[in-house]
Amino acid sequence: MNRSLAISNVALVLLCAAAQAQTSKCIEEKITAQTEKYYIDGQGEPASRLVELGKVASGDEAVYTILIRNSCAQPATNVVIDEPVPDHMTYTKTTAKGDGTDRVFSVDGTTFARWDALSVKDANGSSRPAEPQDIKIVRWIFKGAINPGESDLLHFHATAK
Repeated sequence: MNRSLAISNVALVLLCAAAQAQTSKCIEEKITAQTEKYYIDGQGEPASRLVELGKVASGDEAVYTILIRNSCAQPATNVVIDEPVPDHMTYTKTTAKGDGTDRVFSVDGTTFARWDALSVKDANGSSRPAEPQDIKIVRWIFKGAINPGESDLLHFHATAK
């Protein structure tokens, strides 16, 4: 195992439950939870907007938005952002978005992979493909640097259990 891979693996182990950038103290994060409200606009057309998430009932969908910003004077590289799916929510498949990122997921909080490579063991010990309710953490891996003062938005949706 090369040194950079070993360092990366150590960083994975040290993650706390809150979302964080693993590789840069310069990355500030702010997460908001909202819901989409539908209405008829002034021209009589259906429209929607995001509003603050209040109390949720089973089946309600939330949109989680993570605003990240490089607050340092130098570019932030190798940025990785992890966001746990709240315990009372189920990740909505294919909703993790973020320009210039690769997205991977975890069913155990330790191992991350593309959706199609994830599996879980059922009660009998047999492996089955991961389902949305199995996802514990969404991870965004930035492909390039985040320049000083630059901000990016990351998103995912989840449904109340």
